[in-house]
Amino acid sequence: FISCSDDDELTIESADVTGTLTYVQKSFVPLTFDSTGTIPLSAMITFEGTGNLLHLGNVHLNTTFKFDFLQGKGSDFVSTYNGDDPGNSFGATGESQQQPDGSYLVTEILGNGKGKFANINGGGPTLVLLTPDGSAGTGTVQWKVSY
Repeated sequence: FISCSDDDELTIESADVTGTLTYVQKSFVPLTFDSTGTIPLSAMITFEGTGNLLHLGNVHLNTTFKFDFLQGKGSDFVSTYNGDDPGNSFGATGESQQQPDGSYLVTEILGNGKGKFANINGGGPTLVLLTPDGSAGTGTVQWKVSY
């Protein structure tokens, strides 16, 4: 449902937000290693990205999370999405799980909005495909969002 009235700005209620994000890895900090001390078993990873999402417009993303390579699981996600106007932003928390095909299913919960996203809530899955070395990738967003 999309409404526009003289009393309030554009309001989106339970809208399907879809689109593609493009990521580039900005940092990789190993936290634990195997017994040889050379292969990371877990790490803190930061990605930056951009994309255009239906109902949200252009977004710029910065996300940091802990990844356990043995479990194929990401946790402690702290993400910030900014619109073209940096005063329009929202945050996300979540987790990820590597899928049998090598992709990653990230589940995000949106909140902490500012500007036009001040009342944002919702979230959902993003299916992430990374390059073989993990340095870049794309994500397909399929969220349900209100703001």
